[in-house]
Amino acid sequence: MRTVRRTIYAVAVIMAGTLAISGCGKKAAAISQKKMPPLEVGVVTVRPQPVALTTELPGRISAYLVAEVRPQAVATRGFHGPATSFHPKAYLFSSAGGSVAVAFVGSNNLSASGIAGGIEWAVGAGQVAPLLIAFERLGSDPRSQPLTHELLADYRQRWRPAAHTAGVVPEPPATPPAPWPVQREALTALEQTRLGGFRRGLAVMATGLGKTWLAAFDTARPQFRKVLFVAHREEILRQSLGVFRRVQPAGDLGLYYGGGKQPDARVLFASIQTLASNLHLFAPGRFDYVVIDEFHHAAARSYRRVIDHFQPEFLLGLTATPNRMDGADLLALCSDNLVYECPLTEGIERGDLSPFRYFGIADDVDYTPIPWRGGRFDPQALTEAAGTQERAQHALDVWRDTGGGRTLAPFTPLRRRRTGHCE
Repeated sequence: MRTVRRTIYAVAVIMAGTLAISGCGKKAAAISQKKMPPLEVGVVTVRPQPVALTTELPGRISAYLVAEVRPQAVATRGFHGPATSFHPKAYLFSSAGGSVAVAFVGSNNLSASGIAGGIEWAVGAGQVAPLLIAFERLGSDPRSQPLTHELLADYRQRWRPAAHTAGVVPEPPATPPAPWPVQREALTALEQTRLGGFRRGLAVMATGLGKTWLAAFDTARPQFRKVLFVAHREEILRQSLGVFRRVQPAGDLGLYYGGGKQPDARVLFASIQTLASNLHLFAPGRFDYVVIDEFHHAAARSYRRVIDHFQPEFLLGLTATPNRMDGADLLALCSDNLVYECPLTEGIERGDLSPFRYFGIADDVDYTPIPWRGGRFDPQALTEAAGTQERAQHALDVWRDTGGGRTLAPFTPLRRRRTGHCE
């Protein structure tokens, strides 16, 4: 038997009659399977970068669509031929030049149960070239079309659940999430501030109280037709989109960042870097509601450009840490309108957050010789100075001395040269 475990392939091709993918990353065993409505998504080409496909669906049943298209990392096409059955179920892997290739054909789904733990059968194909040629033909077939945000939006509008087979009980609809009491209070405060004539406001809520959920609930009001959600990291954008999907399951949600752009989505999740560089593409009145996440960054020039450019019906700033060390007046950017505030101590007193104890640990690292460049320590020099066995052992010893229970341990060099942990 020939093993291909150590071979690094440049191109991976996944073909299936219906796409059952909720994630695609370095650990395939972590991928969870989602049931799909009969959208004939047939061809997925994965290029060298690790990629992640998220899935979603409008409606009241547990079904999902590919919600995000990342053309720089994944070329995705849908095969639509009502008179043609499409169910190849094949996995093709090849080098960039095609000199090395391997293929598997079988029942395996790209899911956790399909790859690890489930009983699935696949056969390795000895002749891979005919399969690769057939795949290239599918790519040029007129029935094969790129899977775009617009195609999916149209599909959401046209899709209707199929009639249930006699004797089959349909899956009950998922219970929609409801705001927590603290979020209800904030929602009421937001409605009152708009009735009072304010068009901007700041909500200060400790981490864990659901600032993103608050924005998802508030923007779901029917008067807000176009919504912009701005954050500084792709990870935050994706997590926020997932929260909004829970609250607005049939919503038209899209991403706007370096790896993918769906500017026509009703709710657009945009990175500040990409948005600030493309403001000329958006009219000032394009959005009815603008959410600025992590508003403590809003004093930066890129944020100021975005805030000054758009003229929404309402702008909401969200932060857990409103006080900046440089003294920047964030509240002034929100018309001096602090709509709602629930700090950490109040969240704990309400029972919404877990109480904790914080311990500071003296740090014996000498930071003086470490170069300071661009507002931070040189990463390589910092790692060499701080990433030592002795430093780690010291932190472990202190942790054991304080009880050694459930612990969250942030190790961050501070001006006072301390690290800390809380439990």
